[in-house]
Amino acid sequence: MSVFRKRGKWWVSYRDPNGNRRRRPVGPSKREAEAALESIRASIRAGTYFNDHFQLKEQAARAVTLGSSTHRVKNSTSRRR
Repeated sequence: MSVFRKRGKWWVSYRDPNGNRRRRPVGPSKREAEAALESIRASIRAGTYFNDHFQLKEQAARAVTLGSSTHRVKNSTSRRR
């Protein structure tokens, strides 16, 4: 578990309970990054860690359904299906 600077932002790097490496940007302050890392460590130790990345993937999967689209398609295009 570490804190590092990349492209002007501070990032945290850690391993989740499954052993997968996670990295995420935190902000412009090293202090913020260290606090975020400590919060992540505490949630992992307590067993309450939740990876919001998977939640975003699930929401995106629910939003996309077969046969429907969120953007407009010309009539000539939709008839080809």
